[in-house]
Amino acid sequence: MINTYIMNKTILTLVTSVLVFIGTSSAQNIPPASMADVNFSLVSWERGQVLVRFADQLSPSLNSAKSQTKITPVDQILSDYQGVKLEQLFPVQKPIPGGDMGFTTYTGKYYEYPKLTNIYKLTIKDTTYGAVFPLITALENLGDDYVVYAEPNYHFESDVTVPPADALYQYQYNASSMNADSAWQIMNDSSITEEDIIIAIIDTGVDTAHVDLKGKKHINIIEANGQPGVDDDGNGYIDDISGWDFVNMDNGPIDDNSHGTHCAAIAVANHDSIGIAGIAPNAKYIPMKGLESSGGSSASALAQCATYAANNGADILSMSVGGYGRSLAFENALAYSYAFSIPVGAAGK
Repeated sequence: MINTYIMNKTILTLVTSVLVFIGTSSAQNIPPASMADVNFSLVSWERGQVLVRFADQLSPSLNSAKSQTKITPVDQILSDYQGVKLEQLFPVQKPIPGGDMGFTTYTGKYYEYPKLTNIYKLTIKDTTYGAVFPLITALENLGDDYVVYAEPNYHFESDVTVPPADALYQYQYNASSMNADSAWQIMNDSSITEEDIIIAIIDTGVDTAHVDLKGKKHINIIEANGQPGVDDDGNGYIDDISGWDFVNMDNGPIDDNSHGTHCAAIAVANHDSIGIAGIAPNAKYIPMKGLESSGGSSASALAQCATYAANNGADILSMSVGGYGRSLAFENALAYSYAFSIPVGAAGK
């Protein structure tokens, strides 16, 4: 009798819990169909932010408040939300060398170069969990004639590895695993050099005053010799003498975490009696800040870093980041960057 009572009570509790869950779920915003494969226990995003790519044949034209696109079906959707603000992520898109429409990866998959200028960050006032879901669904439902995709502005973090405790070469397990010393010997015995190679360190910024990075920073000569407060090279960024900070939107990509400096040193640190030995000691680096002091950031900031670096002379994009969300906007930025640079990413998580 006692066991039957306990069993019945358990069943009643389960039924009640299910009813409460159903009631709660129906009151919450439902994830869009495009997020059906998302593992919500792992992925996160910037609350109240959506990345949207409008169809290539469209030309959004923002009003003075940057709250409307002058695309009627889109603006009708945006009118249902408070605090709408639109930001064009990539105002500058250079012509692809050779006029190619796309490229084929080593696996045989073909990618068409995207129209980056039609990708916008859309921010709304409501930052509660899931508030962007109905907005994404509404935009996706407009179809390919209006929207290529809409997605959350996924969150990414630095892919941190524990650095050697002692800053001496013999402790650099990465260099020995790569047989870097053999490559250095080849360069010493031949005319091969990486002096003209520029590596963009897309990270938390770089401590440009670090003793092991002396003389390694790439300088934008046009801006360095130009007028203060003027976009001398016409790339859309004022006084970007060396890199850009896409977290604080200024020309000082200073490292406030140390991870970016750590990555820069692995890439280009001088071969001398100080610190560690860089993999490409004759190369230069561009400091880029796409990650906040916490080590995390958004897909939009990292995507902006990638396209800026590719547009401004970087041969290699170094990105030691990882995340659980698949950002199509970030992929578009990397696909475009591949026409000018070689993107190199961490293994991820």
